[in-house]
Amino acid sequence: MALVLADRVKESATTTGTGTVTLLGAAIGFQSFAAIGDTNTAYYTIAGQTGSEWEVGIGTYTTIGTTLARTTVLSSSNAGSLVNFSAGTKDVFVTYPSEKSVNLDASGNATALGTIASGNLANATALPISTGVSGLGAGVATALGVAVGSAGGPVTFNGAGGTPSSLALANATGLPIAGGGTAATTAAAAKINLEVVTSATGSAIIPVGTTAQRDGAPAAGYLRYNTSITSFEGYSGSAWGSVGGGATGAGGDTVFNENSLIVNNSYTLSTGKNANSTGPITVASGVTVTIPSGSRWVIL
Repeated sequence: MALVLADRVKESATTTGTGTVTLLGAAIGFQSFAAIGDTNTAYYTIAGQTGSEWEVGIGTYTTIGTTLARTTVLSSSNAGSLVNFSAGTKDVFVTYPSEKSVNLDASGNATALGTIASGNLANATALPISTGVSGLGAGVATALGVAVGSAGGPVTFNGAGGTPSSLALANATGLPIAGGGTAATTAAAAKINLEVVTSATGSAIIPVGTTAQRDGAPAAGYLRYNTSITSFEGYSGSAWGSVGGGATGAGGDTVFNENSLIVNNSYTLSTGKNANSTGPITVASGVTVTIPSGSRWVIL
């Protein structure tokens, strides 16, 4: 059984009382209720051709007996209740009740949308999910895997930076990922873990973890902070390496360049490049340092 809308459906009836209406055939220039389909429902109006009796509701049409059951009354001349129709001919037609309509208010906003039971947001271009989203019900939020932080906090996926297992980003065309990043692949989308940008001129949080917690299958350009070696690092496409590092010092001094004392991961110097470290340096068991021909690694 489905709710069906159809154009120019109108019949007549002489039924009295509050029961099911027997339909007598289509009016000239109109369709019969057969356009609605057997056992389907439709919005209807029953109006006496004389007098002031009328009723608007949801009716169930059946071909057996060609009847319209007055399933639900929405409004009527009897204060919204079933009308006890008197004798005489009535017009029975499909209508579009005002209380069930979707329209634009004076400001151009859609009204009376109610609960969205199902929908396709694939082509939504400006879905305004903002801080403290109150319009997302628990069921919708669960399906999206989205939790919104309070007071401007971060949007996380499936809680605390988890993997967005049910939020499809494959066809997103205007996803505002800071720093660019259009055309995210499935693999890249699976690794999205955006945190807080403190301000336009402040800082951003990047992934933080130990050496053992590195990505199992990193791609060139990955960036993180390694707590095992207390250093920023990036993946070149073949190996992890220190990023920046820079000189450190108290106050405004930028004098001291620091390096770790243990090589925990195999490393190959870039061809045509030299390297230097301050010793002593220990190369961990099973780890190799490869120096291309013509290059040098100097330990001071």
